[in-house]
Amino acid sequence: MINCLAFRCLIPICYLTLSDLMKPMLASINSFYADIVQCLWDSSVLAVSRRKQNFYKFWWDEELNLMKEQAIQSFTTWKNIGKPRCGKEFDNMRFDKLKYKALIRSKEQPVLRYFLTV
Repeated sequence: MINCLAFRCLIPICYLTLSDLMKPMLASINSFYADIVQCLWDSSVLAVSRRKQNFYKFWWDEELNLMKEQAIQSFTTWKNIGKPRCGKEFDNMRFDKLKYKALIRSKEQPVLRYFLTV
């Protein structure tokens, strides 16, 4: 005959499923996984730039700032008088804009050539 006390101790173990036994192990694995993902995220925040590709223009200088201000000023003047398609203000606005774009290209080109040839 089976001892009653021993039989009562076995019953709860028999009702446990494999998933009940693995819950603590799965919780540990999930916690370990979450820690790894958090470490990778923190590392990426420190190491990977979150700016657009052309955000850092190290070749930009004071001359370009002055030329940009001049182009903006001539555009604002042209806009304030009604955006005529001819005349002195239109010519000034177009000339300053073209000068500004040409200066940007002249500052940027040597840098691009250097990085493409190295």
